[in-house]
Amino acid sequence: MDTIKNPFRRYKAILDGHPAPWTLYPIWAGRRVRSSCRAKVIAFGLFSVVWLGATVAMAVSFGAPSLTAADPISFLPYILMTFAVVPIVLFVKMARSYAAHGESVLALETFPGSLGGKFAATLQTGIAAARPSARAQGAGQGTAQTAAGGFAVRFTCNRHEQRSSGSTGSSSHRRVLWEKTQTVLPTLSNTPAGARLGARFSFDVPFSVPATSLPVDGERIYWRIEVSHPTLTPKYTASFDVRVYDTRSTQEREAAMFESPETEQPVPEAPRDTTTVLPDDSPTAGVADLIEFADAVEPTRVSADPRSLIARIFVARRPYDRVERNEFEEVIVSTVKGDREIRKTRRLAAVGSIIAFFFAPSGVSTVLFFTAVVFALMARSARLTATRARLAGDGLVIDRVRGRKRETTRYEWSKVGLVRVSAAKPHAWHVFITIKGRTGTVPSLILTDRQRAEGVAAAIESRRNMAALPV
Repeated sequence: MDTIKNPFRRYKAILDGHPAPWTLYPIWAGRRVRSSCRAKVIAFGLFSVVWLGATVAMAVSFGAPSLTAADPISFLPYILMTFAVVPIVLFVKMARSYAAHGESVLALETFPGSLGGKFAATLQTGIAAARPSARAQGAGQGTAQTAAGGFAVRFTCNRHEQRSSGSTGSSSHRRVLWEKTQTVLPTLSNTPAGARLGARFSFDVPFSVPATSLPVDGERIYWRIEVSHPTLTPKYTASFDVRVYDTRSTQEREAAMFESPETEQPVPEAPRDTTTVLPDDSPTAGVADLIEFADAVEPTRVSADPRSLIARIFVARRPYDRVERNEFEEVIVSTVKGDREIRKTRRLAAVGSIIAFFFAPSGVSTVLFFTAVVFALMARSARLTATRARLAGDGLVIDRVRGRKRETTRYEWSKVGLVRVSAAKPHAWHVFITIKGRTGTVPSLILTDRQRAEGVAAAIESRRNMAALPV
C-alpha cells in the first residue's frame, strides 16, 4: 500500500487495523531516518526569540523599574528577561553542535525491527574525518581509519503516559522498559563533501518487550536509538525514533497462546463440554452462563492467590482468565476480576469512617472523610466483573457482567479496528479493541499472561482480516 502523507488519514488507517502500519509513513519509505537535532535547534531558536521579544515588549510598556517597595511589579519584565538566558544558551550549544557535526542519518538494514530478532543500522554523520577532534588513531592498508574513542549507542524501549485531570491538569511520564548499550568503532565513508565518520551496529531485540504502538488512551510505546561520542568537540549527540513490531503472522501468534512456554508444543486441550454452547440469539442465556462461570472458578482463584483478607485490603485477588476453542473452532476468552469479600470489607471500612467522622475532632474528621472516600472508590473497583468474548465467524460477541449490570454486544468484523495489548500490572495484560466510528475502546479483556494476551489480539486480527477478504 502507498504511504499516506496526511497524518490524520494515516492515524485513522492505523486505528482501522492496517496490518503493516510501518509502510504508511513517508519518512520510512527509503529506510532512512533523520535525527531530531535540526528540529530541536529550530524549536529552541523560536522559543528564545518569542520569550525574549515578549519580555522586551513588557519592559518597554512598563517603563523604567521603580525602586520603591510600593511598585515591585515593575521589576517583573526584567526578571523574566533574565530567565530567557537559559533557552538562549541551550540554543547556542545545539546550534554550534549542529553546525559542526551536520545532520545525521540512520540507514536501516532491518525494517521494521522485529521482536525476537535483530535490529541493524548504519549511522551516517556529517563529521569530517579531517577535523582535529576526529582524527584517526591509525590506518589499515586499504581499510577505513577509526577515530579516537568510539560511538556510544543506546537502544531503548519506552512507555510514554499522558494523563490529565481537572484538578492537577496534564502530566507526562516516560519509563524505560528495556535498554541495551554498546560502543562501536567509527568507520569512514566517502561522500561528495569528503570523508565522513559513521558507524554500523546491531542489537538482539528480546521478545519479552512490547512493540511500537500508537498513542491510544494516553499511552504509547516507542523505540529510540541514542548516539553520542565522548571525545568530539563540541559534544556530539543524536537520537532517532525507530519502529519495532511483532512481525510474526497472526496465525503464528494465535497458535503460540495454546503452546507450552517450556516445550513450545501444543498443549492438549481438555475435553469440550458441548452442552454449554449457547445459540447466537440467546444473549440472556450467555450472560447467565457467564455468572455461573464466575462462581465456578472462584475456588481456582482462591487456590492461585491464597492471601488472607488483611493482605488483600489494598490489592484485591488476582484476575482469572481462560482461553479455549469450541467445536466450531471459535476462540472463547473468559475473564473474571474483582473480590466479593474485599468489596464488603472496604464498604464496611468506608461506613465506619463516615460514622467516626461525626464524632471525631475537627483535625481527625478531615482525615476520616477522605479515608471514607478512598475506601468507597476502592470498593467500587473490587466489584465482581466477568467478561466473555466469543470470536464467531460473523463477528465479535462480548458478554459482560459487572455488579448488577448485564449486557451482550455484537460487533461485525468490518467494525473492528486496531487491537492493542498493554501491561497494566505485573499480573494483568489488557487487550484493547478499537471499534470504527466509536470514541474509545470496548471493555478491555484482562489476561494474566502476555503470551495469551497477544495470542487473543492476534486471533481477533486474523478473523478481522479474513472477513475483509473478497469472497
